[in-house]
Amino acid sequence: MEHLVLVLSLSIAGGVGAGCRFVLDGIIKSRTIIAFPIGTMIVNIAGSFLLGLITGFAISHSMPEAWRTILGWDFCGVLQPFQQQV
Repeated sequence: MEHLVLVLSLSIAGGVGAGCRFVLDGIIKSRTIIAFPIGTMIVNIAGSFLLGLITGFAISHSMPEAWRTILGWDFCGVLQPFQQQV
């Protein structure tokens, strides 16, 4: 049962991360007029910063492994993928 909850949590976190990326990138693109993909860059930087905060919190407060996986690996991993089509 615990494995099922982890899989469902990973699925939800991935969906939320992808949705956040889509919304943030769209908001930034609608407010800029340059050809450079500034929205992608800002979302990637924000995702890296968030991953650093989660990692620091996990180290200093001994966060459970399941939460580190869900928040760090899945949510932030989907929020800031490195392979982008520019």
